[in-house]
Amino acid sequence: MSAIVPDEVTAGLVAFLDHQALLSDNRIRSTTPQTKPRPGPFVCFRVDNGESWWAPVTTQPATAKKRKRLLLKSEWRTGTHPQWLNVDQYLNDGANIYVGPTDAFCAASGQEISNRNTRSRLTIDGVNSVNAEVERQQARRIQQV
Repeated sequence: MSAIVPDEVTAGLVAFLDHQALLSDNRIRSTTPQTKPRPGPFVCFRVDNGESWWAPVTTQPATAKKRKRLLLKSEWRTGTHPQWLNVDQYLNDGANIYVGPTDAFCAASGQEISNRNTRSRLTIDGVNSVNAEVERQQARRIQQV
């Protein structure tokens, strides 16, 4: 296991984050609570001035009750983790984002199984699509960041 470090956090990085660590760090702001919070993969879609913006990723497509989820296309995904590369991945909800100091997200990544050379990532096209979906869902946020 190799936690992420601040200098490798760029838009497109995917890391396994401890959701409870995110919720308990008062430096991290979230916009819309997840209905089923769980540790899991998050994608960084923006970095600016020591802060980063992250959104949870899931392998579950939307159900009939849920709004459509953004498919993270296979051609957008790089890295070495078999599930990340071979199983459909979706942005959980563009209204649900986490923003805070990059080091706080690094601290929440202690269960990450990849290392600096094998990290999962989204290409720039994938990052642009995530940013567009986050913008589309802005009105649904309980809190703005």
